[in-house]
Formats: sequence, structure tokens, C-alpha cells
Amino acid sequence: MLRLTNWQTLALDGILLYSRFIRKLGLADGEPVLGSGAKRMETQKDVQQEYRETLEYYKSQHTTLGCKITHMIGVPMIALSVPMLFFSPRRAANLLAGGWALQFIGHYVFEKNSPVVLTDYRNPMVILAALDYVSEGWIRLFKGMPLVERKGPELITMQPDGNGKGT
Repeated sequence: MLRLTNWQTLALDGILLYSRFIRKLGLADGEPVLGSGAKRMETQKDVQQEYRETLEYYKSQHTTLGCKITHMIGVPMIALSVPMLFFSPRRAANLLAGGWALQFIGHYVFEKNSPVVLTDYRNPMVILAALDYVSEGWIRLFKGMPLVERKGPELITMQPDGNGKGT
């Protein structure tokens, strides 16, 4: 099971507040969270479970080495473009455009699918999942671990009782 760190839990709390605010304003699908029409309030546990599912889906859409490398460079470029906007709008625009170009190359050239951010754009957890995914990739790289886990054919050996499952 995926275990969340303190910063991930803090970020999920922020997403929960954001989600409640958006639903209260009526900008999201479904009934508002606050008010007489609300069926139940979201809990932190619900949000954590939703994040785990979002992260697992995000990882399932980023499996090739080419896609992982383009994301490890492109996502930080996009994230850096936000604070850079205050110092140099032109550099911020270049970082944003370059980062997105790498994202599209990763998906359409290597992964052969659409970016999750475009297909699930109403889910604010996708951004956190992208940052988490890229952070994990850099950690794996710095630890000398492979970025892509090679999954070969599973070797099943015969057991003394004649079946391949063992006892």
C-alpha cells in the first residue's frame, strides 16, 4: 500500500479545501459539499484514497523510459515557470512552452497516449501526482536505481508435487 509523507498529506489537505470551495461555488460537477443538498462531507481519508488512485493511474500512463525522462525535465520546467513569471515573463513563457513540448513528446512519441493532465483536467490531484512522480524519478536516479523496472516473463518452476504453484 502507498504510504503518504507529511508534505503529501499537507498538500492533500489543501486540495480538499480547494475542492470544497469549488463545489460550494457550483463550479464542479455534482452537488455542493456545503449546504442543504450535500449528501456527506469529504473526509481526509477519502481524499487520501482518491490521491492514491490518481497516482497509480498517473504512473500507469507513464511507463516508457523516454516518457519518464521527458517528464523529469519538463515537469520541473513547468513548475519553475510559475515563480519565474514574477522576475522575467519572457523566460517564464519559454520554460512553460519548453516544458509542455517535452510533455507532448513524451506522450505522443514514446508513450503513445494523451497526457493525463489533459484528459483529467478537472482533478487538482493530477498536478500533485505529476510532481510526486517526477520527484520519485529523480530520487531513483540519484540512488542509482533504474528508472524503468524491466518486467520479463515470469518464471514458473515445477514443484515436487507436480504443479507450478508450490506448497
